[in-house]
Amino acid sequence: YLMKYENMKDEEIRSQMKEEYSILYKGMQDALKKGEIDAYDMTNIVTFTNRLLEYLYPNNETSKEVEEMGGQLIRTYGDEMIEKGIEQGIEIYILANLEDGIDENIIISRLMKNFSLTEEKAKMYFEKVC
Repeated sequence: YLMKYENMKDEEIRSQMKEEYSILYKGMQDALKKGEIDAYDMTNIVTFTNRLLEYLYPNNETSKEVEEMGGQLIRTYGDEMIEKGIEQGIEIYILANLEDGIDENIIISRLMKNFSLTEEKAKMYFEKVC
């Protein structure tokens, strides 16, 4: 599919490739939400697409821009997953401390220390769980 751009000039394909890459990413996001693919599949698709672009269009500015776009998309998705994991860890931590009868102020203090949170953020997480 990407080979259709092979003989086109850089300025002709730049916006087209970016637009199609955005459509590809949206389709992957939809498939991810439906459970048709997982994060591993999504990462592999973007990585493969970037390698294919690099192979087909070496030294092409458009393929470099599209590849950077893919890297940004995956980092963004990865960041979301990391944030979710951290939030789940904080929730489990708070619940375990509450179960042990630890005082709210001590839990908040521990959150600040153990998760490098500001007092405001620690209180926010505490209130969200309780």
